Order: sequence, then C-alpha cells, then structure tokens
Amino acid sequence: MKKMNRRSFIKLSTVAMAAASGTVYTSKAKWTEAASKTPPSITRSFSVCNSCGNRCNIIAFKRQGRLWRISGNPRDNKTGGKICARGHAYAAMVYDRYRLGTPLKRMSNGFEPISWEQAYEEISDKLKDILRKNGPEAIFWSEYSKPISNFYGARFMAALGSPNWTTHASTCFAARNVGFNHTLGGLPTGDYENTKYVVFIGRAPADGIGTSILKGLPMAKQKGAKVVAVDPRLSYSANSLANEWMAIRPGTDLALLLAWIHIMIKENLYDREFVSKHTVGFSDLEAAVSQYTPAWAAGITGLPEEQISRVVKEMAAAKPAAFVEPGWHAAYGSNYRNSTQTARAIAIINALLGNLNQPGGLCFYSGANLGSLDSSRHQAPPNSPYKRVDGAGVAGKYPLALGSGLHHLLPGLAKEGKFKAGFFYSINPARTVPDREYVVSGYKNLELSVVIDWQFSETAEHVADYILPESHPLERDGIVEPISARMPQVSMQSKAIEPVHPGARGLDRIVTELAQAMGFGRYFDFKLDDLNKAMLFPLKLFPVHLQQRGPQVAGGAWDYGQTMFRTPSGKVELASGTFAEHGFSKVPIWESPLIEPSSGEFRIIHGHQAYLTHSQTINNPYLVSIAKDYHGEAIWINSKKARELGIADGSDVIVSAKGYENKVRCKVTERIHPEAIFVPAGYGSFASKLERGFELGISMNDFVPHASEDISGHAMMQEAVVSIRKA
Repeated sequence: MKKMNRRSFIKLSTVAMAAASGTVYTSKAKWTEAASKTPPSITRSFSVCNSCGNRCNIIAFKRQGRLWRISGNPRDNKTGGKICARGHAYAAMVYDRYRLGTPLKRMSNGFEPISWEQAYEEISDKLKDILRKNGPEAIFWSEYSKPISNFYGARFMAALGSPNWTTHASTCFAARNVGFNHTLGGLPTGDYENTKYVVFIGRAPADGIGTSILKGLPMAKQKGAKVVAVDPRLSYSANSLANEWMAIRPGTDLALLLAWIHIMIKENLYDREFVSKHTVGFSDLEAAVSQYTPAWAAGITGLPEEQISRVVKEMAAAKPAAFVEPGWHAAYGSNYRNSTQTARAIAIINALLGNLNQPGGLCFYSGANLGSLDSSRHQAPPNSPYKRVDGAGVAGKYPLALGSGLHHLLPGLAKEGKFKAGFFYSINPARTVPDREYVVSGYKNLELSVVIDWQFSETAEHVADYILPESHPLERDGIVEPISARMPQVSMQSKAIEPVHPGARGLDRIVTELAQAMGFGRYFDFKLDDLNKAMLFPLKLFPVHLQQRGPQVAGGAWDYGQTMFRTPSGKVELASGTFAEHGFSKVPIWESPLIEPSSGEFRIIHGHQAYLTHSQTINNPYLVSIAKDYHGEAIWINSKKARELGIADGSDVIVSAKGYENKVRCKVTERIHPEAIFVPAGYGSFASKLERGFELGISMNDFVPHASEDISGHAMMQEAVVSIRKA
C-alpha cells in the first residue's frame, strides 16, 4: 500500500488537478500554491455513471467551472450513494487526450477529419443506395445497451424499416434471461438485506461490481446470514464475503443444481404450499430429476457428496429467506452449451424454496409507470414487416432468443453478404466478441460501417468507414430511466459541464440529424427534453426535478406477497410448454459442456475486476495504473499444475489455442480449480490509439471459437480450452 499511496499522491496532485484547473502542476507544493491564490468555487450536478451497465447515480462536482471529482448520490435507493473505483475514475476521461472530437472518414492512408454535414450527406447517400439495392434487412444497429440508445437506436432502425436492432446481450446475459423469463416470467432481484442464506453461482459482486448487493449483503451477514460461493475460482468477492467455497469443475453447475432439485423433492424440503398454488409441471420435474442423485453430481462436479447434500439442506432450512442469486454474466449468462438449462434450474430452485416476493428471497420490484410521446403529435415509425436476419425469435432458427438479437452472429452474416451496412454505438465487438479474425474480417465486408463513440476503440480503428464522435455523458442530458426497487425511482443522466470538444454531439442529435438527411425526420420531430417531459408526465415530474435533485420517488412502496407471474400460465412453469413446443426439453435435463479439456489443457474462465470492466475502461489513466501496479492482467493457474509445468508465480507464460498464442504474466494460486485458468476480462487491447492499455494482458476472445448455443442462441464465451507453457 505504500507504493500505491505514493503513486496515487503524485497522480492525484497532477492529473486530477489538471482537470480542475486546466493546468498540469508538477508537484503538490506548486498546486497548493496555485490553489491558495483563488478561493475555490465548487458546484455540483446530478447525473448517472456510464462506466459499466449498473447505471449508478452520481454527483459531479465542478471547481471553477471544471470537473473536479465524482461521488455517489445517497438518494439512489439501489446503491445508497456508494460507487466503485470505476465510478470515481470516470471523471478522468472528460479531459482525456484520446477523446474523439470531430467526425472521421477512413481514407487509403488513415482517417481524415470531415464536417458533420459531409458525414451526414455521405452516410445517408450510401444508406439510400443500400436500401434501394438490398432492402432494409441489409442494415443493422449494434449497441452496448443504454437507455438513450434503446430508444433512439431502435427508432432509427424502425424508421429505416429494418428489424435488426441488437444489443450486447448475446455475449453477456442472454441465457440467464431466457431461462428466467420462461420459468418465472421475468428477472427478480435478491432481497439481500433480509436474507438468511444466499448462493452465488460463479458470481463475484465485489469484483463485478454489484453496488446494490454490496449495500445489502453485509447487513444480512451481520445478522448471521450465510453466503456460499459456487465457483471454480475463489474470487476476491468469495474470499471476502463467502462463508463457504464450493470449488466446482467449470461448466458443471447444472449437475449440482439438478442434484439439489432431486434432494429437495425426494426429502420434502420444498415449499409444498407454494408449489401447489403457484406452479405448473411439478410431476414432470419430479420424474426428470429422479436420476440426478448427489453421488451422480459428485462424480461430475468434483464436489464432495456430503457438501452437495448439506448445503441444499441448509438453504432449505432457511427458506423462504434464502435464494440462489440470479447472477448477471455469472457462470451461465452466455458461457456454456448448458447455460440456458442452468438458468432454468436456478429459477426452479428458487420457486421450490417459495422465496418469490418474500422477505429475504427474490423479489420482482416494481418500476416507475412512465409515459411516452403522443403519437398523434409525433408520428412513430411502423414496425418492420421483415424477419430478423440473425434468427432471434424466428421459428426454425432461434425462436426463444431475446428480442435484442444475437450480435455475435452479425460478422458472419456480413461476410455472407446478408448485411451491407452496420451502426456500432458504444460497443466494441472487435474486442468483446469471440474470434477476432471472424469479427474483423466479417465486418470489413460491409459496404458501410459507422461507429458512434467517444474514444477510438478496436472496432473504430479496424472496421469503421466513418467515426461519429459522441460527447461525453457528463456533457449532455440523457433519457429518463427507471430504478426498480422497493421504493421505485426515476433518474436521468444530466449535463454537468460544458463540452470540452464542441465538435462532438449527443446520440439524440446525431440520430435526429441523420434521419433528417435520410428524409424521415418526421419520426424525430421532437427534442430530447420533449421526450423526457412525456415520460415523466404520469409522475407529475419534470426533467428539471431530476437535473437539480437527482433520483426522484416514482410511486408507492412495493410490498411483499405478490404471486402473479408473467408466463403463459400465470404461474411458475417448472415444466415449460413453450420449450417443448419448439423441440427443447420441457424441464431442465443434464447436458455437458460442449468442449472438455484433454490432458495438458485448461478450460478458460473469466470475470471482471473491481477496477476494470471491459474495453471502455482499458484506457482510463487511474484504472490502468492500478492494473499495472498490481499486475491485474495476470492469469491465474493452480499451484499443483504450475509446479508440473515448471511455472513460477509472477513469471510469464505462453497461452495458446486454435493457432493463436500470446504471452502474459501468471499468478500461481490454490484459489483456482486445477482444470481451469482465469483470464480477467477487459485486457488484450489492440487499439493503437488507446496507448495506456495497449497490449496489456490478453483477451480470452482470442482463444474462444465462434459458436452459438441452440436455445438462447448466445455465444458460448467459456467453451474453449488452451495450453500453457513457460515463456
């Protein structure tokens, strides 16, 4: 920590104060001298953090008109005012020299700055030509899902007549959502503060970060709650929060869960009243799991039979104030061939515990009742008559896939010529989708590719024909977004500072002006403020309330005990007729991972760190400094396996698979299963413009082959094995 304090002292004295004053001071003494001459004028603004997908409410402090620091907003019911390292470091990127400030066009010798007028004219001309020759099906929009783009991106595609609006879901949480949606009718949230027993399946909320979890779970632990981590790796979260670690073989979580269901039914440990009143398909489930004994599961998972039985009995004894956490990406978000069935099994266990909408269980918290634009005044584009090209929701392809699409399939479809144009908003598939060559070569086949972002990503550098610079989120207003909690709220990203790069623009303006250039500006004949006013109208609130005070209460307090589920039957579907209708198993059954390691091979597992998320944070000066100081890029390997390979802790190793190899630092530890290596997410940048994180560490996506699971259609992000040798 001495090293960290010294480095932090220097950097905070120099870099952070450069943001405050516009001047770089070479020592603390010089900054102190300068700061003392002018009394500070500090103001604050309320906004939303964009460092990851948690959307935590923040307060942005300005000193003498420039961004000074960021803190959490205590009015946020989900976070209680806490933010993580990424949220604090978020301030550094506003004045960053790597930001994009003007539209760019790819030329033979690199990118050339152009005007917005030229960009709109050329992009619209090419789009019109593609529409005329190939139809609207040949155009897609891909985004890292955000409230502003959920509205403007989807509306723009609808205006074009294209059904191909997609998000990053298929490489993140698609399997989880499909499994829960078809079992419970939606995705509940853990009542962490009041729980007595919680199991995390491959989830690391202190690494991830789940700020709402970290708010409530310590309170429960102080009251005696037990936390169990089922994970091939003893993560920092598990090491600090869990009472017990179940070191499971990677990819076998489904076997453990099926054995738990078997035990709960066989030994009458489930909530019989809840199952009788609020579920369908119990007899089908009971018959299917009769073969999945604890001994069977022990042979597959590598866990002791005693531990398998004991943990589920402890959990059942604590019901209904007990739950298996729904996760996010976790061990089943979009990782294995069996991920969707794993998610269904987790939803079923929670139903058997009778914990749904019960204190300490899983709750479907209510959200705000938002309004919408008056369609009689603001014409909405019609729904596209075409089917999605990626097959999401299409019979015979991926009928159960989420409506947000399968963005990992788009490069291959572009390679086949089925897509001619694509828009990429705040998403970086060249780095975040498996198989770099598949992604880059596929997208290079497009006749038109447009990247909208505020930094120069791998996708921008290697794929884009045009790059449209978006202003930093703290330089513009966003769209009203609901906060589902026991006391529902609404919040809004709000402008905190004047634009550093006046040439950059917000997405609402970019889409509106491009639509006008295309000739369908009638679908965007409103301002962002008009949209926000319409959304807030039922709540008798105005945007100014959120801008001046942050999150606002948006409805009465939610209460426990609700029992209606948004499934076809209106009940929890332990057996799904919808699954059976499309040729899938009515109930979860055992399915092994697609790929098994051979002798000398390791399965890749991955996850976030508390200071890095993905490619969006790999160039942040503070976060990259932490990563370099503490070798956050290092992969983890089991101590016994390291000894067999002659690998020492802290040494470099060569990781290789499918004709690709790379060198990386290695952490030797007992805290990982012998069959796995852990590769932290967010590293391995090959965007030369992102110099701070360039080629720091490796990315698992260079070793994972392109593939799709049959039910949800998701990318199988951990269906890969690698070999390791000393460098």
